[in-house]
Amino acid sequence: VTLEERLDWSLNKNVERIEPSCEIRPVGSGEQWFDFGVQFETAGGERFSNADIQTLIRGGRSHAKLKNGKFALLDTGAVEELDQFLIDAAPQQQAAGYRLRAENAAFLNETVGRKLGWQVVAPSAWLHRVNDRSAAVELDFGGLGDVLRPYQKDGVRWLHQLRANGFGGILADEMGLGKTLQALAHVCLARSSKTESPGLPFLVVCPTSLVFNWQAEAAKFAPHLRVLVFAGPDRHAHVSRFADYDLILTSYALIRRDADAYRPFEFDTVILDEAQHIKNRESQNAQAVKSIRCRHRLVLTGTPMENSVLDLWSIFDFLMPGYLGAARDFRERYELPLGRGRDPALQDRLSRRVRPFILRRLKRDVAKDLPDKLEQVSFCELTADQRAVYQQVLEAGRNEVLAAVGKDGFAKSRMVVFTALLRLRQGCCDLRLLQLGTARIKEPSGKLELFGELLEEIVDGGHRALVFSQFTSMLDLLAERLAGESIEFCRLDGSTKDRGEVVRRFQQGVAPVFLISLKAGGVGLNLTAADTVIHFDPWWNPAVEDQATDRAHRIGQRRVVTSYKLITRDTVEEKILRLQQKKREAIQAVFGDEGALTEALTWEEVQELLV
Repeated sequence: VTLEERLDWSLNKNVERIEPSCEIRPVGSGEQWFDFGVQFETAGGERFSNADIQTLIRGGRSHAKLKNGKFALLDTGAVEELDQFLIDAAPQQQAAGYRLRAENAAFLNETVGRKLGWQVVAPSAWLHRVNDRSAAVELDFGGLGDVLRPYQKDGVRWLHQLRANGFGGILADEMGLGKTLQALAHVCLARSSKTESPGLPFLVVCPTSLVFNWQAEAAKFAPHLRVLVFAGPDRHAHVSRFADYDLILTSYALIRRDADAYRPFEFDTVILDEAQHIKNRESQNAQAVKSIRCRHRLVLTGTPMENSVLDLWSIFDFLMPGYLGAARDFRERYELPLGRGRDPALQDRLSRRVRPFILRRLKRDVAKDLPDKLEQVSFCELTADQRAVYQQVLEAGRNEVLAAVGKDGFAKSRMVVFTALLRLRQGCCDLRLLQLGTARIKEPSGKLELFGELLEEIVDGGHRALVFSQFTSMLDLLAERLAGESIEFCRLDGSTKDRGEVVRRFQQGVAPVFLISLKAGGVGLNLTAADTVIHFDPWWNPAVEDQATDRAHRIGQRRVVTSYKLITRDTVEEKILRLQQKKREAIQAVFGDEGALTEALTWEEVQELLV
């Protein structure tokens, strides 16, 4: 809008803006609470009480007449944003304002100071605490000083800052950037501090497949730490000696069985690795880890959200219970509205609320010495036999789903839905996975032929490949083909007894191909001997595929990593690709990066998949 000079002069002459100003007052000598007050005043010095402001808003007005005859203008949108903050923060009402817990300080500053641009009067120490996420303080990294990269040192400083302020946090670096190493450096610094109370060990809870990876990393980078792997049938014999160790390692599978054994003890810090294992707040995993007494809590995960933002609530309920409010309220305020579609204002508010306690760096931003990762989708066609069977399976599955939904409703029919989708995905891979028992099928898989062509090029070019599938029966068929062509291979799935030996053999160059079950080998492996990754079948969650690719594309890799995704045209697989892109956009709106948010499938999405 362009104003003529006379009109602009007239407006400025007869209008005064109501300018808010905020005051922060820390409570007492501690740093667990602070008081917050806001004043509304015009340039002429006329004040408005909170009640006056609320009366204006409730009346749908953004102006009021002043005593001097001028009009006062109010930014009602900004005041409503403050009200939304107060609903989230749930402060105690005070005579002069509000009393809030310290963990809300950064959320308040992000809202009133940065988003709304209001004047904030606060002690310099308070402002420093909420603004300095990097915590650029001098730390003695000891023997790790020459090992840690600059961004990893920043990560350790950030963890140190959280600890000093009594906050929990999520180290959400992209896969391959050394979250385990940063956590170990944090443990070493805390254990060497003169101010820390002795006798309280750190506890790490991680997937079973990563327990011994943590042990190996600790032995390599922090050999002075006294480490106990709390696993095996005789593990309870060590319970009374917890205080003799610096670091105790256990798994999610065991923590829920051993919850009672941990109750008498207090730990310095509980660290959850791959914390998506507690995304279901009602699961035994979540309840077990939340019952452990400790002074500090940290989370390591590259995927803070997998199914919905309620996953994030469960993680924060472990980190800082109560910070995101009650699960029911969070679901009503965030999960359901965001599930109905894009809401930039709501996504921005959630981001401001959680961002101070999440540190995420991407490889392209911090690991400049990593080679590029090239991603390519390779399409194939169904064979004639496949197309005929696929159409039959599609029609039968659609009829079963419609009948189940019509009878019991969509919510109670999810198992029928996923069984139908599972059979379609199996049919895209190879008809033999469907176990139809017919000898008339001569061409069971167009994708297997594409794989053969791709593999020939890979082997002839001197490359080495990781091949992922979610179906172990598909790995059987791939192994059969490799053996028939006299190509050496290694294999890792849920039945593998000695994972370390299989990984060692591949890393030493015994075979050019490594067949891996996506579930058993998608995380916790360092396979930089490979420079090619093949995803034989697509997974719903793009983050799971990204993590699998990062088995090869990680620190230590010196070559360009190429990732191939094999997709069968005109099938449910092609529709999964579009669904993955939709989920990527949803997470990017909240975190501002390439995380992964796989929302629960809606009935409309299921219908599209079954067309």
